[in-house]
Amino acid sequence: MRDKFASYHPVINFTFFIVAIVYGMILLHPAFLAASVLLSMLYYLTAKGWQGWKFVGGMIPLLLVLSLMNPVFNTYGAHVLFRYAGGRPYTLEALCYGAALGAMMVSVLMWFACYNAVMTSDKFLYLFGKMAPS
Repeated sequence: MRDKFASYHPVINFTFFIVAIVYGMILLHPAFLAASVLLSMLYYLTAKGWQGWKFVGGMIPLLLVLSLMNPVFNTYGAHVLFRYAGGRPYTLEALCYGAALGAMMVSVLMWFACYNAVMTSDKFLYLFGKMAPS
């Protein structure tokens, strides 16, 4: 184990990741999403070390693709940046919403990857073995 948090009791680890994943899905404020993406990436790199850079590097293009593709399907917005394909608008509002959705997706994927690095099968079985009625 590379970090102190992974050595904590499984209930604490499991609760933290459930809360982080749920908050990553329901809170769409740009500041929270930016913090969640940044912190999840930093924790993943802490947990995995140099091997984690490949996964983190793959999340950046995913965020960009999701951000840039949203205005292609969602044409709502008042500030038209340009028009394409017969006059369909590419709007700033749709681009910002796409960035928020992309950050939400990357945040949740990163927190699941962190969960996978910390919560081993032994911890998971210990956690739910203690909770099961005897």
